[in-house]
Amino acid sequence: MKKKIALIAAAMALTATSAMAGLTLKGDSALYTNKTVQVSCNGVAKMASIVNQDVPWLMVNMAFLSMKGSGHCTFYYKPTGAVMGEGDVAVSGSTGKISNVKAGNGYNISVTPDQQNYYGDVTISIS
Repeated sequence: MKKKIALIAAAMALTATSAMAGLTLKGDSALYTNKTVQVSCNGVAKMASIVNQDVPWLMVNMAFLSMKGSGHCTFYYKPTGAVMGEGDVAVSGSTGKISNVKAGNGYNISVTPDQQNYYGDVTISIS
């Protein structure tokens, strides 16, 4: 556990010092924050999500995919427990792909640029 925390801390330090490509979960900043949005990937317990900021693919792989390079992730709205959406995440070096996205009941989700290819920057917009 200490090793994983150290790796996450190192990735966060790297994020703070350089501009890197990555994944952004975007939504209404008044509703969707790291306190209200949770994510679970590959059946791992729910954890706070990083919302409205770019997360380098390295950190996505380390923190959310447990260094497996890919997985199925589900996003939850913590105040109600509602499933906001789910989909597959794959990381390859400094690029990533979001695919097979399904919106939760009452939510709209879009993925930019698309769900077919690997890109340096990908945005998931939730409303």
